[in-house]
Amino acid sequence: MKILILASHPDDAEISCGGTIAKHIAKGDKVKIVYVTSGEKGGDPRIREQESKKAAKILGVNDLEFWHFKDNELELEDERLKSKILIMIAKNYDLLYSPSYNESHKDHRRLALCIKDLWERFLLKRFSFYEVFPGLPIIKAENCVDITPYIDLKIKALKCFKSQKLNLAEAYRCLARFRGIFTGVGEYVEAFMPYE
Repeated sequence: MKILILASHPDDAEISCGGTIAKHIAKGDKVKIVYVTSGEKGGDPRIREQESKKAAKILGVNDLEFWHFKDNELELEDERLKSKILIMIAKNYDLLYSPSYNESHKDHRRLALCIKDLWERFLLKRFSFYEVFPGLPIIKAENCVDITPYIDLKIKALKCFKSQKLNLAEAYRCLARFRGIFTGVGEYVEAFMPYE
């Protein structure tokens, strides 16, 4: 399978679906991550991109793209953004992962709504929304991925983001455990909301 992950900022893909990415790679799937902004509001963009490259390598992903849109300034009506997304998702990917439109960060919401709009207009590929900040609505077990065998890889990848003030590794280990407890899918779980 060919998997595309669109992330608003460096670290979003690893935070939200790092274990799922490692699981795809272990199955032999091809994974591409596109970082739409460089996350300059959260630190030096060159450092953040280097951290993303290191984290992706740990997860087994070599196919990365950085689009360098302005952090905190993604707009739904940005035709250049829509065009780039449309070109990317028209490349025969089997599954697309996107941030959720329930997210509190406006870049996450706007990227999700942009993708949703293109889906509805062009009936493109199937995709799943992921959570960066815990905030997906009620999660059903069938929309969760057991990442227990990959939690250590995810944590190792998250530790690459030394420029971030939060202890991402500990925060998202706890979220994965929380999702595991409440869904019963596995010890550590990542949650998704399919849009089909």
